[in-house]
Amino acid sequence: DDSKGLLGGFDDVPAASGIGSADEMIKELPGRNEMDVWIEKGDDAIESGWSDGSPVLVLDKLYIDPQNRGKGIGKQILKTKIDELSKQHPGMELKLLAEPLDDSIDTGSLVEYYESLGFSVGDYKDGMSGIPMEITLPKK
Repeated sequence: DDSKGLLGGFDDVPAASGIGSADEMIKELPGRNEMDVWIEKGDDAIESGWSDGSPVLVLDKLYIDPQNRGKGIGKQILKTKIDELSKQHPGMELKLLAEPLDDSIDTGSLVEYYESLGFSVGDYKDGMSGIPMEITLPKK
């Protein structure tokens, strides 16, 4: 059912374990599937409105091809990525902009999706193209 949106279904998908990295999982899917995460700090973080210059992780462009949606795949990939990042960067903030990448989902549903994964709405700054959201990674 593609009406559930960009990142797969909203059903409860347990955190993935032992099934490969999030990057491997997304590469194995048919069609166009993308996910980028990087560390932003210093002047770049200040300019983008993410932080006062302290390092933050930025999740950009999580996109799951329509043929892969509605199955919980996106949620599984994101939970796996959060787990991986928690091991590499415990206690660091992971930030994103909830911004639909096509018209199959609206912003409100996307915000609810990320909230279901533990993200909360952050502070909006002029010039942001979506709703800022953030989560503090657990200290493993």
